[in-house]
Amino acid sequence: MDNVNDINFSISRFEKMVKENSVLFFDSLEFENIISYYLDTGKLTLAKKALNLSLSQHPSNTNLSLYEIEIFIQEDKLKNALDLVNSILMIETNNYEAIILKSSILSKQKKHNKSISLLKTIIDDYENKSELFYQIGIEYLFIENYTKSNYYFKKTNSRRLIQITNFENPFKELQNVKKEVITYKREDGLELSGILYLPINYDEEKKEKMPMILWAYPREYKDRNSASQN
Repeated sequence: MDNVNDINFSISRFEKMVKENSVLFFDSLEFENIISYYLDTGKLTLAKKALNLSLSQHPSNTNLSLYEIEIFIQEDKLKNALDLVNSILMIETNNYEAIILKSSILSKQKKHNKSISLLKTIIDDYENKSELFYQIGIEYLFIENYTKSNYYFKKTNSRRLIQITNFENPFKELQNVKKEVITYKREDGLELSGILYLPINYDEEKKEKMPMILWAYPREYKDRNSASQN
């Protein structure tokens, strides 16, 4: 709870600073929490304000640079994002968060196979393997390799349901047909039931007469009990 209160305090302090058009100092972790909050809540403008101030106060902080990459990706500035992430990976070759962000950039560039290959390089060492398997599964979905996407989704041990196919209704002309059960009596008094299908947009108030196709059970029953549908 203290952590939540600390984050809320940092956000309130930051927003007050913006409103008053002043400048306050925040430590790098405070900035990370503020930027993360604004990104999670879709407040990109405030996230960028916090990022710009954070980089002016902590210009060499890698974690803040990772947030800058996230914002570049959201703004579709993929070249900027790729240049920055590559500069980080030249120094910190095993920065897993930077590697995952680079895979996201490659995915946005529709280089899905390269994204998959990159993610697979860190499978053995990355702590949250379920997250990694999920991302790989998504990339396989993009290239319509449903067998491999299903394989990686299963490895996540997650209960999230992912749609991996999309089959269109082959009978679209019938999908809005009205269907209702009706009852009627046979000549010998036996009450039977049937299913009536009405054409699309049929006006039941006008009750316009139309051609009808009747399909009945293919056998003739000789007594009431054997023909009964009850």
